[in-house]
Amino acid sequence: TALSARVAKCYWDSLGVYKHYKLYYKKAGGNHWFVNTNIKRAYDFIQNLEAQQTYNAYVRGVLLDDSEGPASNTI
Repeated sequence: TALSARVAKCYWDSLGVYKHYKLYYKKAGGNHWFVNTNIKRAYDFIQNLEAQQTYNAYVRGVLLDDSEGPASNTI
């Protein structure tokens, strides 16, 4: 969800098996994924986006043993 031209809020369903989440995002068509780590809630904000650009994002839960769960659908 776009909050402004440069900030978006991403949210997902929380699962109790995860100790935290990682949110991956990139500019559509780009190759470099950025990551927000150690997210303890079922949403996060992406900041410093370029105005008038489309971005892709997905989330992964991190288990107690620090392994990552499966990736969500990319949006």
